[in-house]
Amino acid sequence: MRAALRIWHPGLGNPIQEDHRMYARIPTFFDGRAELFGGDFIKRYAEAVSLRGEEPLDHFLDRHGIGWTLLRKGQPANKLLGSLPGWRPAFSDDVATIFVRRH
Repeated sequence: MRAALRIWHPGLGNPIQEDHRMYARIPTFFDGRAELFGGDFIKRYAEAVSLRGEEPLDHFLDRHGIGWTLLRKGQPANKLLGSLPGWRPAFSDDVATIFVRRH
């Protein structure tokens, strides 16, 4: 998805990205590699993006300073981000969806 490379710039901050192989040229906050982040973090992340955690997704994103997300199309987080006033959809295709924080 070349759109991620067109959308990203350093001012956006680092995104949550589910698969480090998707866009290796974009620095990320989290890229899905469990061995780098540890089990506790992976659990909290998975709960947040699936909307099943104790910490609401928007709080998780705020706490970690996430400026945009690059998530697989079917993630429940995408639907929630679409309803939050501080976020806007930037791109979507049959594989992934990008949301960007409004400034």
